[in-house]
Amino acid sequence: MFRSLVTLLALLAMAGTGLRAQSEVIRAWHVSWVGASDWAGNHSTMPVLRWAGDSAPKAGIKYSAPPEISVVASLDEKLRRARLSNDSDALATLLSEDFVETDQNGNSRNKAELIRRVGTFTISSLETNRATIRFSDQAVTIVGEQTEVNSAGTDRLLFTRVYVQGPAKEWRLLTSTQFRKP
Repeated sequence: MFRSLVTLLALLAMAGTGLRAQSEVIRAWHVSWVGASDWAGNHSTMPVLRWAGDSAPKAGIKYSAPPEISVVASLDEKLRRARLSNDSDALATLLSEDFVETDQNGNSRNKAELIRRVGTFTISSLETNRATIRFSDQAVTIVGEQTEVNSAGTDRLLFTRVYVQGPAKEWRLLTSTQFRKP
């Protein structure tokens, strides 16, 4: 009987019968951040996700993003704001203990080195022009383009950031790589 049940379940899965729900989780989304205000006038920035599938969305199917994508999009915005405001305390909570970055000049830094640098290096503007977020099991990757204005000038940058989930299920930035857009 057990063998018949396994066979029946396999056949139903392969047949794609009406037992399948009309929803699909998409693991890659384009993201942009928009300003928002609440009733008290408090300003914040919220991630807005757009379809990033290989083909056009199908009619009658509800597409959703894994919750990790929205969580990490919000964390990435906190990272941007922390860098702009030289907030080393915020950075300390956003970065993994194993964090490493390589910046557009080829310099590599660990968590402690980046936190020290943020206290002395001023960025006057940092805008994310476009980004795509992908979710895969225990990691979320953001790939995109930013414009950074600092004391050395203006850099158009391409970046990749990887967020991982820690033992307490909190998301932290593990690695960040950026380089000048050719």
